Amino acid sequence: MKNCNVSHSKYHGLGVCDGGLMKIDGNATTIHHNGKSDGYGLLATSSSSIHLVSPLTKEMISTNNHGGRNYRIIVRNCLEVAFNPCSSNSNNYEQQHQGRKEMN
Repeated sequence: MKNCNVSHSKYHGLGVCDGGLMKIDGNATTIHHNGKSDGYGLLATSSSSIHLVSPLTKEMISTNNHGGRNYRIIVRNCLEVAFNPCSSNSNNYEQQHQGRKEMN
């Protein structure tokens, strides 16, 4: 996902689950005003992860979501998911994450 604006979603702005992987790039990326009740701007669950290409940070791209719930990492089965920085080099990225499901 590159330079996307995700806003006004009823629940999560961007949720990744079931071992999914989302790579976020682009300084124009914003995730805001999502989750009217109990959602989050960014949500990663189970063995899933959201990778942010430098210089992006979760604090930079996910702001002003309902109730201040801008991001959440859920830990289950002793697997911690994270918002991981990564290189924008796509070849290196693909080699590091073989076998992972990437959601576009």
